[in-house]
Order: sequence, then structure tokens, then C-alpha cells
Amino acid sequence: MVILNKLFNLLESKFLVYAVISINAAIGLSIYIYPNFFGSFVYACGLLALFVAVIHLRRNLIFQLRIILLVSIGYYSALIKAIDPNAFYSPIGFDSQTFEVSARMFALTSIAMFGALLGLRLFNVQKFKNNGFCPLAYRYTPIHSMPLIYVIGVLFVGYLSARSYGDSVFVSGYASGSGEGQLLGNLQAIGVVFLVMCFISLPQSGFKFMALKLALVFYLLGWGILIRGGRIEVVAGILALLVAVPCARGEVFQLRKLHFLAMILFAIFLEAWGSLRSTLSDLGNTSETVVEGYKRLMDAGIYHAGTVSGIATTFANIVHMIDNNVIDFYYGLSYLEYIPRTPPAFIYPERPADLAWMFQDYGYDAMGGFFELGEAYLNFGLIGCFIVPLIVSAFIAKTYKEALRGRAFWFFIFVALLAVYFRGAWYQTFAFYKTIFTGVTIYILVVMLGAVLTRPKRCEVSLVNPDPNLRLR
Repeated sequence: MVILNKLFNLLESKFLVYAVISINAAIGLSIYIYPNFFGSFVYACGLLALFVAVIHLRRNLIFQLRIILLVSIGYYSALIKAIDPNAFYSPIGFDSQTFEVSARMFALTSIAMFGALLGLRLFNVQKFKNNGFCPLAYRYTPIHSMPLIYVIGVLFVGYLSARSYGDSVFVSGYASGSGEGQLLGNLQAIGVVFLVMCFISLPQSGFKFMALKLALVFYLLGWGILIRGGRIEVVAGILALLVAVPCARGEVFQLRKLHFLAMILFAIFLEAWGSLRSTLSDLGNTSETVVEGYKRLMDAGIYHAGTVSGIATTFANIVHMIDNNVIDFYYGLSYLEYIPRTPPAFIYPERPADLAWMFQDYGYDAMGGFFELGEAYLNFGLIGCFIVPLIVSAFIAKTYKEALRGRAFWFFIFVALLAVYFRGAWYQTFAFYKTIFTGVTIYILVVMLGAVLTRPKRCEVSLVNPDPNLRLR
């Protein structure tokens, strides 16, 4: 244990971390220029860099996840090619899964890791100090005095979510609902924001309120999403509760050893659930079918890894399309289209289509969202895979830091970001952009309702053990 602690302390050295990450990025650049340089030794260097980065960020789960989610797509595809250049990492889109494309995916990922780490370090909360700011949970504001509004919000969103997904996957196919209730693509994110505010606004003691909180979690995440086949929104909702509730107290959430075990088991369950959700209503013994399906793919040289493989397919498609002059760079056009895509479809039906639909226009197969690095490469090429992760990571870090300081405006944005943390990383950066408006809108509505329904006392702070140096800002 002493040796392990010394190792962790060594890895917190900025010089060591940036030396390893910089070397890995340089290797990535050389592979991008000469893909044939890629091999198992180079892949081992990439894994070492990833390990160093994750351990360096061990005091901050959000930062760790940012790096892991960004790297896992490109590195998984590279792993398969490092093991067997003739193997595939997805059951569709074989033409895009060439050795050269996969090597470039590894190269772009290594460069993106360096950019993301720089962005996270711009607003470091590894060793966060409050510096006199009053945490949000200890302030007496209109935001805290409306728990009933938040409870009603969770109940209403849970109902709409269940209606849009459809019946349980035990009795009907996945996502077989009419969709009449889900007028907003970020509906579940709205529910997660309300859920977090329930935990903050309800009294922190007493079994009665704890039972209510747990019931709301099961209602929204379990009944409204999970049993209807949804997965990513459930994980994001749990992440928001684990991180945002301590954040409201000015605390940075850190993983313990048991948390890692729970995460591994939960990930295995969700991957199995993703495979089962389309067949549970039709087959009596589906677990054997799923196992046989994966084994059949492996025998054919296809190492399917669920969502990761699906997202890797779209990433490979973009690299293949650019490298083979099927399309040209967008030069920022897809990001500019975020503006007309901001209004919901029922308000602006003519808004630009999601980028994921572009593949069928060019005869490519895809399953999954439009990965962050795929869009960055589509717009700005190699430099985009450095700059975009840097900007996104810096904004996440900035939002987290301001939320820790007790600034309600930033806190609502931070919770909204957590609610789409996985979707924004893997399915499209637009999810991050759209959810900012979600957080801001909910904040404005809450403040307006609070001004009408409550009359908070001025500058009153309720602390169990008040700090004489603590002051409101």
C-alpha cells in the first residue's frame, strides 16, 4: 500500500504526466503521417499514456471519465488491429475498417488525449479550495425552497419518458412507443436536473425523505428509462447524483475501491441489457442466444463490443471518407449548424438533419452516434482533434469549478452537462451544446418561480458547523 501511494504521488507530478502524454501525442502524429508505423509496441505506449493520465486525475471522477470516454473508441479499434490486422471491431462497415484507417484513429485519439488533458488542467479542481465561497447546499435561496416543484417535475418527465420509450422491453420491442410524449430530445436531461435538485432541496436527514429520494430515482431512471431499454441516460443520471450532490456542498467526488467493482459489474449488466432489450419480448431464453451471437461473431473475426463498436464504425467511416476524398472538410460548418438545430423539431421542422444521417447518402453503413473526434476530424482534420477536445474539456472544467464555488447559474449548467455526459462524448458534441440551454432555461424558470412563490431571507447561511471565514459572493 505504501509503494502504491508513492506511485500515485509520483504520477501527480505535472512534468512526468505531460512528458508521457506529449511523447504519446508525438507518436500519434508520426503514425498519422505514416500509418505503417503502428504496431503492438506503439499501442502499448498509448495504453501507458492513458494509464498515467487516468491515475493523474484520480481525485476527480469527471475528469477521469472525460479522458476514458474520449480515448476508448479509437483505442479499442486499434487494439483489435494490433492483435490481428485482418480482424474487425464491428459487424458492419467492413470497407472502412482497414488497417490504415484504424491506425489513423489511434493517432487522432492520442493527439486528442493531449488536448483534453490540457483543457482539464486550465481550470484544475484536483485540489479544489473553496476560497471563501459559500457552497450552494448551505445557502438560503429560492432555489432550495421549492422541493415540491422539483418532485412534480421528476414525476412529469418520468411519465413523458415512459410514454415515448413505450412499454417495458419484457412485453414489447425496444423503443416501440409512439413518441408522443417526447417533444424534446433532451427530455431525460431535464428530469435528471429536477432529480438532483430534489436531493438538494429536500432535508438531508430523516428516513422519510430518503425513502422519497430513492423512490424518485427508481421512478425516473428505473421505471421511466431502464426497463424500457434506455441505458446511457440511466448511467448519466446516477453520475449526476454521485457528483452534483457533493458538488453542492463544495466537495469533489472521489472513487473508492468498492466503487470500481460496482462500476465494472454495472457496465457488464448494461452491455448485456443492451443486447437483450431487442429480444426480451420475443424469446424465452435470450441469454444463451446473446452469448452464442457474440461467439459466432468472434469465430468470424469480428470482435463486437456493443456501443463502443457502433461508435467506432462512424469514426472509421469519417476517416475513410476524408482520406479517400469521398467528402471534403466541413471547415466548421457542422458546428455552425448547431444554431438552427437549437429549436426543437416541433417548433422548427426544417432544421438541419443530424450528421449521423450523412452515411447513407454516401453508401456507408453505420450504427451509433457521431463521435466527437469524428466530427472534429470532419471539420478541421488533424488540428481539430486537438483543439475541439481541448475546448470541450476546458468548458467542462470551468463549469465544474464555478459550480463548486456555489454559483447557482453554473451549477444548473453543470448538472445538465452530467445528464448527457456519455451521450455528448460518444453520440455527438451537439448534446453538450443543447444541454447548456437546458440548464440555463431551467435555472431561469426556477429563479422566476422562486421570486413569485418564496421570500427568502437576505444572505442567510445555514451550516451545521459554520466556518467564520466563509462568505457569500
